Amino acid sequence: MKKLAPLFLLLLFAPGLDNASSVNPGTPPAAQSVTNVSVTSANGFTGSVGNPTSNASITLTTSINSPVLAGDGTAITAATTTGSGTTVVLSNSATLVTPRLGTPASGTLTNCTGLPEAGLSLSGGNTTNDVSSTVHGFAPTGSNLTIPNCSLIGKSLGSGTSVAITISGSTATVTHNTHGYAINDIIVIAGSTAATIGNLNQLHAILSTTTNTYTFTTTASGSVTSPKESFWFSGTRSLNPTLVQNVTRASTGNVVTTFLSTQSDAFYGIYAFGQTSGSNLYVSGLSGTLVTTTACGFLFQNVGGASTDPTAYLILQFMGII
Repeated sequence: MKKLAPLFLLLLFAPGLDNASSVNPGTPPAAQSVTNVSVTSANGFTGSVGNPTSNASITLTTSINSPVLAGDGTAITAATTTGSGTTVVLSNSATLVTPRLGTPASGTLTNCTGLPEAGLSLSGGNTTNDVSSTVHGFAPTGSNLTIPNCSLIGKSLGSGTSVAITISGSTATVTHNTHGYAINDIIVIAGSTAATIGNLNQLHAILSTTTNTYTFTTTASGSVTSPKESFWFSGTRSLNPTLVQNVTRASTGNVVTTFLSTQSDAFYGIYAFGQTSGSNLYVSGLSGTLVTTTACGFLFQNVGGASTDPTAYLILQFMGII
């Protein structure tokens, strides 16, 4: 009779399985517990872990002390800033409280208010009307301050050209053969005497002309003796000549301009230019200064320093501040 080989039975027991359960190799093992969680500092961040064995929570912090951080996708750094503070402005219509802007490269201040007088600078004078009651501490008064900019463009007639003047009512007729003047040109009369001198010895706008005569309005009356034409200014090239009451020649090269007493005689810039038939003239006068006097003088000199009348042309400019 044949002998039977021994039969061995291997039974495997796994925790959580009873003897009747089967093992499926494709089933993942049961979840395991995390016993330790930590954070490694990197890329500008540090951190701490709360409850590392159950329901862990991670808190990230950074040692970078800056109101603005810059990131490149992998790390953060402090952004380059100027000044101090913790507020970052991103709005298109933000309100900045007492900021220091330094010196802007450009900008438009059309809608700005509260500009200090000390920080303002005028160039060339303003030829538009001003709606405020005061400008740079100057209170405008009088009827002639609508546009207080004026210029007189013409020439000096030196010691004067003798003429004859007759007066009828308020019209003065001047006889000056082949004068060449035009209506609205400005003539300055000087040296006259009359029963009532009125405004005769000052500048006048020509009302009418003939070849040898012209007329203007005057408050003088009676017989006129020793009148002379002292200056001629173009009526088409001069601006607001009525702001000037008179232009006189005190002596050779010494021109004095008198302003109307009915306005406050305030100008920001006063300039004078002259030339003889041979050379430009050096000018002394006031420029870039608020002038509130009723008269302003200019002394014209040639290259040698001698006083000289500007007979080729004479330009007097007065720039107002309103």
